[in-house]
Amino acid sequence: MFGLGYQELLLILIIVGIPIAIFLAVKKFSRQTGDEDELVGIGGWLVLVAIGVCITPFILGWQMWQAILTNDWSGMNAVQIGVGGAAMGAFAAIAVGWAVYNAVLFFRRRRIFPRSWIALNCLILIVAIIGVVFDPKEAAGLGGVIFWTVVWGVYLLRSRRAKATFVM
Repeated sequence: MFGLGYQELLLILIIVGIPIAIFLAVKKFSRQTGDEDELVGIGGWLVLVAIGVCITPFILGWQMWQAILTNDWSGMNAVQIGVGGAAMGAFAAIAVGWAVYNAVLFFRRRRIFPRSWIALNCLILIVAIIGVVFDPKEAAGLGGVIFWTVVWGVYLLRSRRAKATFVM
């Protein structure tokens, strides 16, 4: 009718659905502080961390899928292709599973969440550095990974709100 295919409709659903899901999750899991310290619960800058935690599994899954599909397998024999594909698939499963685990830790307000989040981002950073070593064209995205890992990592470790929220 309007020329929208299923991919465009799926994109619109994701763009609208993820913020609504995050809003509802934050509303459901935020604590009512009452007379307590107002910094307890998911609020302030921690909402941006919540958005990142919620979309990270989707972004990692998409990037890993694209990496497997667009990899240049020419010049390799069948064993090398199989091992390379299996290694990329195993890393993708670990990274996406860890990202989902971080989302669970975040919404359950576990004390280990900040360190787990930083560890996952450091793993992603190491993989990005390895990617730059093998393909220097990938260097453009490395600065962003380093910057946001440092910024949000310092926030999660130093923020009074984060220390008051992740207590279990």
